[in-house]
Amino acid sequence: MTATVRGTRHLTLLCIFDTVPSDVFCLSASLQCLTGLQCLSIENTGPDFGFSRDHIQVLASILDKIPSLTLKNIHFGFNARCSTLPSRGWHQIGKVLQQSRFSQLAEVVFSFHESGSRNGTEEWIRSDLPALEERGILSFRVLPLIPET
Repeated sequence: MTATVRGTRHLTLLCIFDTVPSDVFCLSASLQCLTGLQCLSIENTGPDFGFSRDHIQVLASILDKIPSLTLKNIHFGFNARCSTLPSRGWHQIGKVLQQSRFSQLAEVVFSFHESGSRNGTEEWIRSDLPALEERGILSFRVLPLIPET
């Protein structure tokens, strides 16, 4: 990512969380240039390695680097091969999103493909993000499973 992202209103990050250390990504991605960002989508596209609290910290670090006062929508997508999601640690994201620069936030969506791996996940996230739940901006979607070819 370079300075040419200035003025971008919609950005999708396709992440394979086990290959890029968060500190390297956050320093090199120039996320501070996203001053007009309105919609951010972060999609987990990695293989079945699991998803840990460390990965949640990566998401929180990415959000913490975005200076935008105009961000209205955030989408986190988890693919069908993500076999485990942590039961705790989601509050790290909530802590960042409660900062005043995210006051325009209207929607935070977590999407999961149909899979047994999401058992309990929605409840865990809701319990760790009560401020977003109280604002009525937290939602969950189940996407149809895409068959492997």
